Amino acid sequence: VMELAMIQTASSSPLPTISLEIITVEMPKWSTCAPKRSRVRPMLFLDKIEPLTKTSKLCSGYVNRAQEILKQQHPMIGGLNWVTIGGTLEYPKATEDKWMQVIHDGRDHWVLVAKGFVQPEHVNVYDSLVGSAWHDKHVLSCMSSLLKTDEKKMTYIVKQCQRQNNSYDCGVFAIAFATSLANGEDPTGMLYDPKQLRPHLNECMTSGKLTSFPSTISRRKRSRETVKTEEVF
Repeated sequence: VMELAMIQTASSSPLPTISLEIITVEMPKWSTCAPKRSRVRPMLFLDKIEPLTKTSKLCSGYVNRAQEILKQQHPMIGGLNWVTIGGTLEYPKATEDKWMQVIHDGRDHWVLVAKGFVQPEHVNVYDSLVGSAWHDKHVLSCMSSLLKTDEKKMTYIVKQCQRQNNSYDCGVFAIAFATSLANGEDPTGMLYDPKQLRPHLNECMTSGKLTSFPSTISRRKRSRETVKTEEVF
């Protein structure tokens, strides 16, 4: 069950300013982002940037600010809308050749979807938690609204990117993936340093400029990727 209180205000920012006061999300037992938690847990979407600790999950304000910085640095990249719009499943259509969007799946987890950077004919999903069996209807609905194709079906690929080794770094990885793509790097070929991700993100937020996250080129063997087809929502 999700309850939204939405207020739209004018802003000079390239991104619309949307203040969502409270979102309460019923957390199903099978949610995969945090293996151990209660069935019902409140999830607050706040526009203000909450302090980033060693184990805190990124709130919407933090993700929104990171995407705003990316939009300012890369104005030709589409998407990068405020993540709170995803609660309505109605993102505006991305008309640019390249676009990306960090999406909250409604179950305490962040993923990145992008198109036009790698395999431009498909939408690519970058998820630091799951593998090729990925299928999330909430995220797929958001992807469909961004794509807004006249076709009856859309195709997407779940990319084989680095996995998080805890239950709280999903948002940090999503921003790291987005930053790599925006800077012309392929996230699937990067091995990010988990210990340096949060300090680097804090520095970027303070400076107002997102630079590539500490990483090395991965030499791991890549698994075969599968193109998936889904009905357009």
